[in-house]
Amino acid sequence: RYREFVSHIHFGDLPLIHIVIGKDPRTHRGRTARGIIAIGRWAVGVLAVGQCAIGIFAVGQFAIGLLGGAGQFILGAVVIGQFGGGALFSLGQFAAAYVAIGQLGYGEYVLAQLGWGEHVWDTRGADLIAKRFFDPIMP
Repeated sequence: RYREFVSHIHFGDLPLIHIVIGKDPRTHRGRTARGIIAIGRWAVGVLAVGQCAIGIFAVGQFAIGLLGGAGQFILGAVVIGQFGGGALFSLGQFAAAYVAIGQLGYGEYVLAQLGWGEHVWDTRGADLIAKRFFDPIMP
């Protein structure tokens, strides 16, 4: 079953909302949703949601969000995901960023079960600077 919705409101060439579900019956291929808000298996937009999503903010199984996002495999400035690579912050099972919080973490400031980096607080011990940095969020 194929469904597609394109809003009548456009900003330049991009529709405000573009939603694609299923495969195009003419080409038997999936189409990429492209819009300010893009939702589909493949999505590209300011806010992109899909199995593979690329945008300013992205949510998906594999996602690249320029400013941020969430997903299983996620790259961006501020990210949350199972495998997160962030420029500034990452929260996830495997987290890498300037500030990383996760089961395994790598970064400048790391709070993890097992971490590597400049200032690390993990099961092996706590660097004094890391302890001061993360102490406000600890119960």
